[in-house]
Amino acid sequence: WLHDKHVRTGIRGILLWDRCDEEFLRLKHELLALKDWFMEEWLIVARAMENTE
Repeated sequence: WLHDKHVRTGIRGILLWDRCDEEFLRLKHELLALKDWFMEEWLIVARAMENTE
């Protein structure tokens, strides 16, 4: 691999792919957490609106 440009390029590509996979999973977890947070906030606002009527 030391003298083969194609192998080095392939290794970099695999490492980049792995980082993209990790980032995708992180963003997926962040999305789920954000959805949970928003649902809680929405319910709080809905209850507050019901209590003011």
